[in-house]
Amino acid sequence: MDSGPDTFIAHLDVHKMDGGRDKRAARYYARVFNGNDTPAINGLLVGFQGMMNFADTIVSAGSDVRNLEYTAFKIRYLALYAVLGSLRKLHGDPNYPLSNRSTGFVKDIIDSPGAQAITDRSAKPFRNTLMHYNLHPRLDVSKVKLHEPFFGLVPEYFPARDVQTFGTLVDTCIRETAATLNEWAGS
Repeated sequence: MDSGPDTFIAHLDVHKMDGGRDKRAARYYARVFNGNDTPAINGLLVGFQGMMNFADTIVSAGSDVRNLEYTAFKIRYLALYAVLGSLRKLHGDPNYPLSNRSTGFVKDIIDSPGAQAITDRSAKPFRNTLMHYNLHPRLDVSKVKLHEPFFGLVPEYFPARDVQTFGTLVDTCIRETAATLNEWAGS
């Protein structure tokens, strides 16, 4: 048995997981997000909602979100990046029509300052480094600091931020994205 420090699993409360709200997917998908005509889109959005709620409440359980362990931060950041990028693509794809109401929710998410900073084209190499463990070929390797969090790369890709303010930005964006998805699903 692992005798290391507690992980987020130790902070789970089974009573908060379901709360008697279990739904049958077909009926549920017809009532959430974009409405009855788009069950596939709604299913995808339920997945995004799950990712953001998992990142918001489970991965960070019992932790200071401004000072997360590297792997926990990576899970949260990469989930956020994937959801934001997917919502941006969904918003711009005429093959997947969104209602005016749904378009408003998507715009609230993707146009937020946090989402704009995280998905800015100039920050994509940071995401790629976390995802693939490779440095961007154009990065000046003298800027890499092995003894610093994220190898000192936060100010390289997010110039107005240090590790603490970047952690706060990511946490705020996760929290706001999860809340907006929850509101959208429930309205």
